Amino acid sequence: ALPILIYLPLMMKDQVLGVITVQSFKQNAYTEHHLDLLENLAAYTSIALDNADAYLRLKSAQEQLVVQEKLASLGALTAGIAHEIKNPLNFVNNFADLSVELMGELREDLETEKSVLPEKKYQGIQKLLDHLTSNARKIHEHGKRADGIVRSMLLHSREIGRAHV
Repeated sequence: ALPILIYLPLMMKDQVLGVITVQSFKQNAYTEHHLDLLENLAAYTSIALDNADAYLRLKSAQEQLVVQEKLASLGALTAGIAHEIKNPLNFVNNFADLSVELMGELREDLETEKSVLPEKKYQGIQKLLDHLTSNARKIHEHGKRADGIVRSMLLHSREIGRAHV
């Protein structure tokens, strides 16, 4: 004897989620009561599958929200740190520039007094001015490099904020 097969689609909003299949080799094995039970089982299974899918989508959305909030917080923290560093860094850069200018003025003053200074003393002061000027220029150079890093941090924190908030 051929088996008797019953296929019950698992439907949700006109979409087939799957199929429940039952079979029997016995003729007239299924009564109306069995068919009602199977239809109810199919309906409840569809609802359960849809609920499980909705739960997973909700869980995924919540996880994405947490990641976005963490990235936004990281962006705000990065921006705050960068702003805190930027202010003293501006002072370092400005005073390094000013020091180079002042040493230039000091060098000019030294030239006007060259005739009254012993040559060895004049050379010693010139050497000191050269070192101080070189140091101030290095401070300025590295300060500008640090300023570029801070600007990059600020730019990056703004990109994080725009992309994830």
